[in-house]
Amino acid sequence: MTQFAKILVTGATGFLGSHLLPKLTELGAEITCLVRESSDTSRLPKDVNIIRADLLTGEKLCDALYDQDILIHMAALLFGIDWQDYLNANVRCAEQIAAAMQACGQHAPKKVILISSQAATGPAGKEQPVNESTLPHPVSAYGWSKLLVERTLQSQYTRDLAILRPSIIYGSGDLGLLPVFKGIQKGIAVSP
Repeated sequence: MTQFAKILVTGATGFLGSHLLPKLTELGAEITCLVRESSDTSRLPKDVNIIRADLLTGEKLCDALYDQDILIHMAALLFGIDWQDYLNANVRCAEQIAAAMQACGQHAPKKVILISSQAATGPAGKEQPVNESTLPHPVSAYGWSKLLVERTLQSQYTRDLAILRPSIIYGSGDLGLLPVFKGIQKGIAVSP
């Protein structure tokens, strides 16, 4: 009998999580979703485990991480007012995860997959594409916070860490960019 991975997922109730969880369960993974006390879990797949913990304070975080094979960290503040919002949310969560991983010791997940953002790299030049050796130069508070999340986990997590930097992710069910697309539909031009 095949042993399937035990995966802890942060950000499971978000847009990306709603698309990732069904794929992971199809593959036979045992999924645990780390959610806030206030999270609406009604749309999570029925066959996932739920643990309520707090990424900002670290409360119950070690319990959630304990004996998981993989952590997929997708939780992030996407739309804040200023840089302090991003630091308080995104970077503080990474610090709490790193501390909880250390507290779990050998019972911490063996692999961590961080869903970061292309914003951590910054824009490409007109003549030079961006690659893994490009020196990051974020141009937004969100981008800087994602780079700091990467650096925090890199400096404190010594096992297998994969950092994925997707470009903007949107699609059916994404409420974050819905106002932009509604504006385009009404003929309102959007200029970055």
